[in-house]
Amino acid sequence: MIELNENMENHTGSLKLHLFLKALSEECVNVSETTLSIQNALYDILEGSYISPENMNKLQLLDTIAQIQMDMARALTSIAIDIPENLTLDRRALDSELTLHEVKRRLGIINDSSRCSDTKFTSGEFDVF
Repeated sequence: MIELNENMENHTGSLKLHLFLKALSEECVNVSETTLSIQNALYDILEGSYISPENMNKLQLLDTIAQIQMDMARALTSIAIDIPENLTLDRRALDSELTLHEVKRRLGIINDSSRCSDTKFTSGEFDVF
């Protein structure tokens, strides 16, 4: 979780921009890794099945998405290193724009560890879509 300025409890105050960008970079890396995991699972599921060249190209787009996410992560990290450390963002604007509670928490927009739980399917049952 990133370091915040001012009041955490009511989601007001500011975020240090360089720390926010680093957290955003980490989020991009996580999305990239998840995308590759999905790609690998699909290949395992479809192993031995006929996959048309058109559908294979679509599956390979997952790899492209993962590479784009990693490039974005590197760019965000580079910017975070280069910008002055005293630049800040108003958290309220981000809080109103982002919808996923867990993403807000990981990016340091909110601090509500009581409601957070990274989605893991431990029971073996899950809802597909």
